Amino acid sequence: AGRLWLAGDPVNPSSVYWSTAGDQQSVPILNECIPNPGAEVTGLTATEGLLLIHFSDGRIFSMPHPGDLVDLKAFVSFNVTEFTRKGASISHYSIQATPLGPMWLGREGIYLLRGTSLSLASPKITPSFLNLNRVRARYACAMYLDDQQGYICWVSRGNNRLNEEAFYCDMGEAIQEGGELKWN
Repeated sequence: AGRLWLAGDPVNPSSVYWSTAGDQQSVPILNECIPNPGAEVTGLTATEGLLLIHFSDGRIFSMPHPGDLVDLKAFVSFNVTEFTRKGASISHYSIQATPLGPMWLGREGIYLLRGTSLSLASPKITPSFLNLNRVRARYACAMYLDDQQGYICWVSRGNNRLNEEAFYCDMGEAIQEGGELKWN
């Protein structure tokens, strides 16, 4: 249906908006959904069949693909549901598509979504995340390096303004042989 999904409105930080089908420049004011009032949207993740909406309180809501429906107002109202109570992205800049599924930085570490199964992908380095500056963490950034089959996420410590520490996940064996993720 060719829609654009938007969030990050400073006036309504809990809102998600969508464009008119086939016209990504038209976003009618009534095309708004507020699935988690009071919590700020921290990211959107598109997967096969789902749109995940991440919130600042750690919760993630999901919505199935609407197909070719023209009017989504009723569809969104009945189909946006809570996906999980923890694991939401704390930085939309950290959400990256990988061959194994989307990955992102959450409060407890880096998460991986395989199909509809969400898991903490970085259990061995999780204690490192416990002392992240939460205000600065929202500016963490990441990328997937296709040629190296790796996900890398940069974060800042304390009051530093630069993302100076990197966590790298070598996904090669997991992609090729179903092995484990390796972290550096």
